[in-house]
Amino acid sequence: MVIPGLTRRKQKGEIKPMTDNAQNILFDEALVADPDEPHELADSPESLLTDDEIKGARCAVRIKAVEPSEGGFAVALAAVFDPPPNARFTYARVSVQLKTPEGMTFASIAPTEVRDSQPVKIVQSQNLSLTLKAWKVEAGAVGNDRETEYTWYECIARGSGAGSDRVRWTFEEHDDVHKGIGPNQMMSFTVNGDAPIGLSVQITCNVIRPGLAGLADRTRTLLFGEDRSSGRRRQAVIEPPEQKAKSWFFG
Repeated sequence: MVIPGLTRRKQKGEIKPMTDNAQNILFDEALVADPDEPHELADSPESLLTDDEIKGARCAVRIKAVEPSEGGFAVALAAVFDPPPNARFTYARVSVQLKTPEGMTFASIAPTEVRDSQPVKIVQSQNLSLTLKAWKVEAGAVGNDRETEYTWYECIARGSGAGSDRVRWTFEEHDDVHKGIGPNQMMSFTVNGDAPIGLSVQITCNVIRPGLAGLADRTRTLLFGEDRSSGRRRQAVIEPPEQKAKSWFFG
């Protein structure tokens, strides 16, 4: 799927068009340990995973869709979490700030709350509002549903910040299941206007490795990337789409 007008910001600040090979990837980076956490948990350092044990943890943020609507456009993001070996993510927070244009806010966001593990489709109305459409799977169901893309939240998902220039989504595993948050988390938002939008993204995760033979679980807080100069935020620019057939947000 080609994403119209998608650009990414390089380290030195210039903005270049995304290449075909990376057409929908905003970021794909290793997650690193929060350097402040050992000081905060100085009384129980044995509860922390070591730097070697968290190697392999990564997070990618991808653009799923950029589609027009009356008065603005909608963007669907996917955050893909890869835990280190023999571990799982129990919590993740994705914060997104609108940096440009000045004064622009998120018109609506989704999801705002999902507590049950069931497939849903994020649907956009013409007035930029986003809703979740539940889909009940029927035995032996076949047909056009195969052509409709649903997302399945395997965890508790919450979102807040519509009407402001900052939104935040959190994903938490179910206490009674202990299967983690799942590898793929969908987030969507709408904006008014047809100007390119500059985004600042920050991600924080908790990873846990279950204890064996009566040993306690060990955990670690992970952050986005090695570079601390930008507050571990990553910058990107998304341009409005060309007018085209609506496909992802409209049922």
